[in-house]
Amino acid sequence: MYAVTWKRAALDELADPWNNAPDRARGTAAANQIDQLLLRDPVGLGESRERLFRALFVAPLGVTYRVNRARRRSRLAGLSQAPAMKSVSNPQPTGEWCRPARHVGRRVLSYDELPSAMTTAAALGEPGVAILAGAQTAGRGQYGRSWLCPRESGVLLAVVVAPPPAARRPAVLTAWAAVGVAECIHSVTELQPRIKWPNDVLIDGKKVCGILIESAAGTSMTAVAGIGLNVIQSAADFAAAGLPDATSLAASTGQVFDTAAVAERLLDELDRVYRLLDGDLKMLEAMWANRLGLIGLPVTAELTDGTLRQGELRGLTFDAIELDGDGTVTRLSPEAVRHLNESR
Repeated sequence: MYAVTWKRAALDELADPWNNAPDRARGTAAANQIDQLLLRDPVGLGESRERLFRALFVAPLGVTYRVNRARRRSRLAGLSQAPAMKSVSNPQPTGEWCRPARHVGRRVLSYDELPSAMTTAAALGEPGVAILAGAQTAGRGQYGRSWLCPRESGVLLAVVVAPPPAARRPAVLTAWAAVGVAECIHSVTELQPRIKWPNDVLIDGKKVCGILIESAAGTSMTAVAGIGLNVIQSAADFAAAGLPDATSLAASTGQVFDTAAVAERLLDELDRVYRLLDGDLKMLEAMWANRLGLIGLPVTAELTDGTLRQGELRGLTFDAIELDGDGTVTRLSPEAVRHLNESR
């Protein structure tokens, strides 16, 4: 009975600020009011109360609610409750919020620092959850490479998804993530990024994003997509790091970007493109092939066994890569191709 009464009070107080908040300041004010509601009665405080609030108020309205844990802990101390201690071996999120998403980023957990956002996401194994890290100490990329990004200078994101059976393939999921990243970059910069096979996104030939797809919690039913998107680094930063072929949104445009805002837009685009996995793979396939930009060009395919195949790229689908070498067409499985580049 109390939960129902509390829900009505929350709706009466906060529905108008949420539904009419045109800017971040009003959204923040509404979030502060939510915090006050959660602390109005010291009985039942904690995660269970917070989950109740999300279920009764946030989810039905489809709003975004950010949890300011640091502020809440200081208030709880005033109610004679000890603040949670930060664990080095088990990092705790510094923020949590829900989003009006269908598949990707319904719940977001942010951390100041993690060994790896992908490892944290895989351990949770919750479809729809997204992990954001301000920094990583053991970020990884394709083929066991390390992924380095200075603190708060890029979007370090991992999302857990439960794709439909037809999309449970590395090539399809990598295409989904790469197209989502490319659409995000285009929406915030108006540039037209390219996808480099299999899992990089480029601006003017320089790498701005890397993607890694892995199974979550050892099951083929769910997967984790790890995305590292460079946002505010300068060209001088990349030169100092010995990365002449890397770039960022800021370095590519000369504009100033807010990393948190880019992360939100990226989640929006990943969720929008994800819907193509369940019913319109042909559209995703076309968007992917267009961003690769190799159809009709002479290419070299390096296979996972180290062998090379060359020819004109006649077709590119999730079923096969078709190479025409002097009239002989070779069909290759996308998962069998490690690199696919224009022949020089």
